[in-house]
Amino acid sequence: MEIQLKLDGTTRSFTMQRDGTAVLDAALSHDIDAPYSCKGGICSTCRAKVVEGEVEMISNHALEDYEVRAGYVLSCQCLPLSEKVVISYDE
Repeated sequence: MEIQLKLDGTTRSFTMQRDGTAVLDAALSHDIDAPYSCKGGICSTCRAKVVEGEVEMISNHALEDYEVRAGYVLSCQCLPLSEKVVISYDE
């Protein structure tokens, strides 16, 4: 599946397999300096907005319900469900 990450005004693209890997871990493995701290769904440092596509959050101990309804996710807990996902750290 195709992933596009918008970070600091730049869009980076990569492909990843649907194998249980979180978007953040896949981004880091492609040398993308995405923000994170705990990787456990607790700190919200990796908070980003899904602009296109669908993802599933495994765990969420940081975002409020209204943030989730607005499309925000924790990228450390995000598994892509659609063939293309666009996530923005800039919003």
